[in-house]
Amino acid sequence: MGGIAYLLSFILIHELLLSSHICNSGKASAWEAPSWSSPDEISHYKLKGVSGRTRPSPPPPRVNAPIHYKSPPPSPPRPPPPPPRRYPPPPRRYPNPPPPC
Repeated sequence: MGGIAYLLSFILIHELLLSSHICNSGKASAWEAPSWSSPDEISHYKLKGVSGRTRPSPPPPRVNAPIHYKSPPPSPPRPPPPPPRRYPPPPRRYPNPPPPC
């Protein structure tokens, strides 16, 4: 039963939206543009005339001649890596065995 109620409310809402859209679109199509026959009606649509001097346009950007850079000096050679450290052998855990007799 709950599914039918949801379906009916869904249909009702969409029908109301559609009818309001049709009503509003009918009003929009009934609107008429003002006639341009008389100059009084279009006086407020005219653009203001430019009075006084016009501002000169800024000069175009200057293109500078390319600068030829010298190549950087070569980097000094890297020093050789230090030799690996030699660690002394670890101490023995047990003393030397006695010499054979």
